[in-house]
Amino acid sequence: MNSIHIPWSPRLIMAGRSFRLPIQCNGDVALSYPGFSIEHQRYSAADGAHYFYLRAPEQAGVYTLSAQHGEATHSKTIEVCDLDGLRTPH
Repeated sequence: MNSIHIPWSPRLIMAGRSFRLPIQCNGDVALSYPGFSIEHQRYSAADGAHYFYLRAPEQAGVYTLSAQHGEATHSKTIEVCDLDGLRTPH
């Protein structure tokens, strides 16, 4: 059985910032990350997780990251804001 899970992702992030996205999966992962760029990726056998180090786009907006393993998928939505947008209560 294929299973995939994104245990954590930022709900809100500043444009251009980097973060680590963990994806727990028992095999290879295909990540769809429109607007983001991958700086690095690695697999930790101890955690059973793939770690993707991503940089957020410079353009503010709401983005969806999707991870897929076989037929199983898991998605997270991330809001990217500029500095003024971060100062506004969310």
